[in-house]
Amino acid sequence: MNKRMATDFRELFRWVDNEFALNRTDTICDFFPFHAEQMIEANKRKNEEVKGFLKWFEHEIGAEIDAHANKTAVKKYHEHSFNQLPKILTKNISNRLDSFAYLH
Repeated sequence: MNKRMATDFRELFRWVDNEFALNRTDTICDFFPFHAEQMIEANKRKNEEVKGFLKWFEHEIGAEIDAHANKTAVKKYHEHSFNQLPKILTKNISNRLDSFAYLH
């Protein structure tokens, strides 16, 4: 957990403690469904962004991602550091060149 998230959670817990102290449990009960909906919407936006990037990426490389080694890592590029993607792509290029040389 990064420092910002830890700070955000501390602030949230302070707010919850304050609401309990004021006997305002209804606001807490309203907050959680609202927050869950916000997270669902953020996840939908992230999935659309990933889908759009992968479609663009396939167009740029002229092949489907499924035709490459490490396709799962490429499809989940957003779950790794940015430096991981170029390493995977370099490895894929190297593998394709080796295969091409083997065939000729």
